[in-house]
Amino acid sequence: MNPKYHRHLKFVVLFVVCLVAAELALNLWHERDPDAKNSREYLAEEPAILAKMGGINQVEFKQKLVYQGTPNDPGYIQFTYYLSSVHDENYLVRVRKYNDETSYQVHELRKL
Repeated sequence: MNPKYHRHLKFVVLFVVCLVAAELALNLWHERDPDAKNSREYLAEEPAILAKMGGINQVEFKQKLVYQGTPNDPGYIQFTYYLSSVHDENYLVRVRKYNDETSYQVHELRKL
């Protein structure tokens, strides 16, 4: 093998390994985050989501957003997920929990 290609191949392999490690770390953090656990439980039990999708096959975490708020605007925690329904349809859902509330609300639910 040409040494030039061998060096590039090592770089590509190292890059892929770093990406996989970062993805595993993100998923492990999400599994242990208590707010994320509560939001996943909310998704599994929310009648509006279940009625629209018919049931959830898979929940894939995409993003966590924490907005601290201002004196006139309440802060919130928002989770973004990709959901797969039992009918092989994909949805994007954003759920929020405002600082003064104890439960989550569906902020956005759309079919992809």
